[in-house]
Amino acid sequence: FDAVADARRCVRFLQEEAEELGLDRRKVVLAGASSGGHLAAMAALGGSGEDGGTVGSGDCTGAQSADPKTCDADATPLNLAALVLFNPVLDLRFVEGWSQRRMSVWLGSWLLHARYSGAELEAASPVHEVRPVPYPTLIMHGTADKLVPYAEAEVFKDKMLQCGNDCRLVSFPDEGHFFFNWRVSPVNFSRCLGLISEMLSSVGLLPSERP
Repeated sequence: FDAVADARRCVRFLQEEAEELGLDRRKVVLAGASSGGHLAAMAALGGSGEDGGTVGSGDCTGAQSADPKTCDADATPLNLAALVLFNPVLDLRFVEGWSQRRMSVWLGSWLLHARYSGAELEAASPVHEVRPVPYPTLIMHGTADKLVPYAEAEVFKDKMLQCGNDCRLVSFPDEGHFFFNWRVSPVNFSRCLGLISEMLSSVGLLPSERP
């Protein structure tokens, strides 16, 4: 899982060298789809990165009334403006909707379990690394996804909310894993752009639309 640490280093580099690169370090948005969504979420949450604190200790969601103060204080989420995820892989143990998944996922799960322990897979899963973050998260997900079931995103969203985070899950009814791709559906593509624009406007990265 070195890619998580690499992603965090990339963001840190952009922020540290922002002046030389002509960037605003306060306006970095991390985004990803599918396995890229897993990478973006893990990097953003600060679970198992190069400076991510204690792996697997970021769970503040044991109860409906979970207190955000009980989250792992040593973890260091990235200082982002926002996190945007498209049908992200959020649980490497593939607990939700197992029977609904494609055979390729079953094979991938078997290979992962052959190489890593259950504890390692849990520690590398965003759904188990939820902690308070200072930025909003937008998740867009198709309800007919057979690679990453919609229920997986629902579990993650609920844990994020229980941890006091701003997290929005937008469903795309009867849509599959590649719903956001222009070639699959120009309508969904346009809707995604609208949702992202709305989110970026809410955090001051884009001008708000006038009524």
